[in-house]
Amino acid sequence: VRDAELEGQGALSRYMTLPVEQYFLPSPDMIRRRGPGLFEFRAPRLKFFNIWVAPVVDIVVDVLPQEERVLLRAQRCRLSGSDLVQRMELDRRFALKVQTEIRWGPTGSDGSADGADGAGGADGADAEISARTDMDVWCEVVPPFHLLPRRVLEGSCNAVLRPVLSTMLQKFVQELGEDFHRWVEDPAYREHRVQQAQSILEASREEFEGEAAAV
Repeated sequence: VRDAELEGQGALSRYMTLPVEQYFLPSPDMIRRRGPGLFEFRAPRLKFFNIWVAPVVDIVVDVLPQEERVLLRAQRCRLSGSDLVQRMELDRRFALKVQTEIRWGPTGSDGSADGADGAGGADGADAEISARTDMDVWCEVVPPFHLLPRRVLEGSCNAVLRPVLSTMLQKFVQELGEDFHRWVEDPAYREHRVQQAQSILEASREEFEGEAAAV
């Protein structure tokens, strides 16, 4: 991306540390807000052998401006899928641990973000947004898959998950960069995001007060 100065501050750093309520949702059909700092992510269907699964993951977002990073952590995962997945009750036999780290900073001479400047660089400087995900999956092996060698099962899972995850991350970072440029160049868009955040906070407050009154 191309960084810039905005009201005396590095625009990229300011953009990446916006309140969670002002966050850009790249794919509204896949990601929706569930509450302050909480999002629901619907992954595309994943096919293993002759069955498919569709994970739905609750994601908690933590903005850490002093560390120049944003953390997205999976809080809960639910599975739907083909008839065989439902009969095996795979949702009860499955656990997922995912953490995505997003960083930003000036582009170094080797083409990577060195993260040395929390302001995101000087006006017009090249900068970079990068994302990395660590994922662990646990699943009870149920018949008939228990007949397959462990290395075959692991290889099949990796062959499906890795390209899907890589493609999704690349698309997310690309769309994030495009939204950043719009946010920098369009004051009305920035104001819209502020108003959006206020609406979200007000709705959350009303929901909390309603639940408190019911108790």
